[in-house]
Amino acid sequence: MTEQKEVILSVKILAGKGIKGLKGEHVNTFIRVQFSDFDFSDSQIVLDSSSPEFNFSYSIPMQVNEEKTAVLGTCETKIQNFLNYPKVETQQSTVSLPPELFLQKKIPVNYLNQKLLALPNLPANAKNNATAAQVVNEEDLIPEIEVQISLSSLLLDPEVVDNGNFIHLKVDDVYPVPEEWSLREGTEKDLNTNVFTYNINFMLPAQTTPERLITIPMGLLLQNDIAVPTDPALTAPVPIYLSKPQTASNGQLLSTAPVAIEEQPSSIDGKEQMSPSSEKTEAVKPTEILHTSSGTFKKVSWNFSYIIWVPPDAVIKLKEKLIQKLPLEVEFVRELQPKFSQAIDVNVNKYRGRTLIDFYSLLYPRCIGVKGRFPLEVYDVRPQSSENNTSVPTQAAPVSVETTSKKLTKVLKDEGNLYKTLGTTIGLEIILDKFLLTKKKLLPVEMSVRDYIPKRVIPQHMLYEKRSKQADEEYHLKIQEIVKKLVIEYQGVLKTVLNSGSASQNGVTGIGSGMFSNIDSTEETIDNLLPLPFVPSKSLREEQQRKKNFLFHLNKSGAYFYFKEQLKSAVVEVVRERFRKTSPFTSKSELQLFMSQIYVYLTDQLHISVNKMFQDANKIAKDPTVSRTVDHSSLKRLAEDAESNGDTCIATGYHKERVAKYPESTQAWFDYGLFCRRNGMNATARECFKEILSVNPQHTGSLLAYGAICAENEQFEKARVFFHSVVDLQPNYVLPHTILGLFYDIIGEEEESEKYFELAKKLHESNNPPNSNDTNQKDEPSIYLAAANFLISCLSGQLTERALTEEMLSTGPKISAYLLLGKLEHLRGNYEQSLIHMQDALKMKQDDPNIWSSLGNTYYLQKNWDKAQSAYETVMTLTQNSKNMEIVYVRLGTIYLHLIKNKDHKSELSKQEIYLAKQAKTMFLNACQSTPDSYSAWLGAGRACIFLNELSEAEDALSEANVLNNRDGQIWGYLSYLCLLMQRDYEASQSIAQAFRLGIKDKEVLR
Repeated sequence: MTEQKEVILSVKILAGKGIKGLKGEHVNTFIRVQFSDFDFSDSQIVLDSSSPEFNFSYSIPMQVNEEKTAVLGTCETKIQNFLNYPKVETQQSTVSLPPELFLQKKIPVNYLNQKLLALPNLPANAKNNATAAQVVNEEDLIPEIEVQISLSSLLLDPEVVDNGNFIHLKVDDVYPVPEEWSLREGTEKDLNTNVFTYNINFMLPAQTTPERLITIPMGLLLQNDIAVPTDPALTAPVPIYLSKPQTASNGQLLSTAPVAIEEQPSSIDGKEQMSPSSEKTEAVKPTEILHTSSGTFKKVSWNFSYIIWVPPDAVIKLKEKLIQKLPLEVEFVRELQPKFSQAIDVNVNKYRGRTLIDFYSLLYPRCIGVKGRFPLEVYDVRPQSSENNTSVPTQAAPVSVETTSKKLTKVLKDEGNLYKTLGTTIGLEIILDKFLLTKKKLLPVEMSVRDYIPKRVIPQHMLYEKRSKQADEEYHLKIQEIVKKLVIEYQGVLKTVLNSGSASQNGVTGIGSGMFSNIDSTEETIDNLLPLPFVPSKSLREEQQRKKNFLFHLNKSGAYFYFKEQLKSAVVEVVRERFRKTSPFTSKSELQLFMSQIYVYLTDQLHISVNKMFQDANKIAKDPTVSRTVDHSSLKRLAEDAESNGDTCIATGYHKERVAKYPESTQAWFDYGLFCRRNGMNATARECFKEILSVNPQHTGSLLAYGAICAENEQFEKARVFFHSVVDLQPNYVLPHTILGLFYDIIGEEEESEKYFELAKKLHESNNPPNSNDTNQKDEPSIYLAAANFLISCLSGQLTERALTEEMLSTGPKISAYLLLGKLEHLRGNYEQSLIHMQDALKMKQDDPNIWSSLGNTYYLQKNWDKAQSAYETVMTLTQNSKNMEIVYVRLGTIYLHLIKNKDHKSELSKQEIYLAKQAKTMFLNACQSTPDSYSAWLGAGRACIFLNELSEAEDALSEANVLNNRDGQIWGYLSYLCLLMQRDYEASQSIAQAFRLGIKDKEVLR
């Protein structure tokens, strides 16, 4: 709000009720109204009335700015209702609506004179009569006044509220405080009495200025009987997370918008250790308390709730401050009350305290606030020497909580630190109106499953391909059958020639007589016919004469017309199915062209069929087809999916099938070798790489992988040979130079290590010249990260750790390095250490979806469903998507289905289970939309539809999953179960038989 605007606050006092005085109901009253530090105004005096009618109005014109809107009201006055902007959910975002600007209420009168709090005298006839005393209505005896409060306009526009934030601050108390602080009523002559007021001060980012001072005044010194906590863990800040969505009795999702709950900081999602206290910050801890729990202590209490407005620009500054891990300094001050301000307090600095509070957890997803008790320290104002470097940081030079706490510990001396000796703590609770991290709103799924199935457009020439292929096959069979009969007939003619001794003497009159009568009954094939002696023709003329005699024989015997009739039906089918001519011919030229096309096609097919009959099968070349390439990549995809889900046996089967189908593919052997290496099958991995090198000794990947295995097994000489071979083969390849440098670093040859590191860096710079306009260059991994990615794939832990160490030493801690370390420990089976590395990555950036998805994957494979669900749901709320959103969608949907207890469908689902099933269906369909070729996503969508009794959509989803992977037993199992639900028993028996043949292991579907 850079421009100030005037707002008029109107207060109207209507009437009072039950007003009593020391002399009874005969009392003269008037109203004095004052708001904040504005001038007060008095009403007219109402004489002799216990229920006076005031009708007094009080208006205050105010200039609204940051200072006046810092603290707007308390719970007792309820003025914060003017800042209650209702939220409305839309498909795109949440919109704020204007609040009510009118308030009418009855406020009880809090008398300053304690004697007025006693009940008034009852009537004389009721003093000794308990029954009569009950006749008196107690509500009529409570003194109160009725007021109306209104504003002329909004304090803040709803558009501004949407971009800003409200901080709900509650200060509990400060205890224990020094015993010398007196509770006696203050007098000007004795400063040892209660002449002081107690304030809390802290700085928040502002809009027009860098910072603004927030003061919480009027702390009260009280006696306290509650024991002081001695456990240092109780003084750590506890993040407050928004509760997970609940469902109402009607199954609708209830809003959790301003309600916050406290969860134990035992996890990143509120159930494991991931509160700011889990960071390596050495916050000042209270010493052992001198008092026992049975003693009484003094404390300063507020017990008020305050609302602090943070403008949009200040919210941005607050985020930057939290990202830099700058602490919030809260100051506790004891000052003289205004009426004793002329006195001098010599102990003002002695009792001035402060604490440094880390609100870093406010950047965590779902974190809506922080609460806790924070240790108080005496504010040291002594100058420090520069050589000791122990000066307390000021606002001009802020530092992190860790640095500040260490320096503060050096500065403060125990003998002069009163609050540390007492173990004094301050209780604070801060709750935000909105998350500091922007949440992404998921759009509801309004389409059916069939709408997500990709449209498979069949080309025009393939619409009738199956039927045309059948026609061609029938034509080929008829041709081959006729050719076989012709061969038999020609052999009969040739036998007659050989028996007669001379074809010229016998002529053609007796050739093949009686043979054609048995031609239909013959079942001989060309291969079964006895070979005849080769009788070469003496001249070309004689050869031509043989052809003429054979054609004459065919025409004379009727064989020609018989063969033509046999072939006619096949030709008609080919013309009908292949050419699809349905309209009449418009001219003779069109008819002639059509006949020419038919003749050419039938002749070509005739030649193909005849050539196949007389061709040597051993010499036929095998054509590689497109399906071969598709099967090669699909098997790899199926193996990777199975490995990511932890199904090692199934993944091994796919890799073996791939290698068996394509034994000449070095990529298939290499992928299988890396898979075996990652899953502990080291002997098989070695054999795979040896197989590749026996075929291709210059295969770079196998040389590097085998060298890494040798280095892991401390066979350093072998490893050196393999690494140098790759460098010699490809001198301009960055990866082998980097790995060789890492290898020399492991064996302690630092000079050689630095040499190859420098060569790798020069090659990397030459291959990726700096370009300020290239946005993708920033995402290019360094030489160490590229080496670590390759080495992790072959599970070379020592080299990977060395590469990531070099990366952090050269560029500092990086999220990608921590993620790779977590992945390495995950492959090793050390899940606890993997989680620690991911927590280190979260400390650097809390809204990185890749970190949360990796965290969820680790929990998922450990079957820790609650923590995996929380991590995946966090990914869904972030504005950016993870690199593997398909896995996030599928696994989150699987967790939702896992939470459904009624899995046998014997009874109806509860409304909570229906909600979970709908959420699961939404997740799976999002996965289908992002990755249409994921069979696991379609399988999950089918399962969710079965739970929702949407059997038609379930059939569509499971059918699509079967199209993508027809060798998964679980898919066949659910298809069988679906057929049983739809009373299609025969199809169910076929599907379950196929499921058992493929080895179904899902107990849920078998039940």
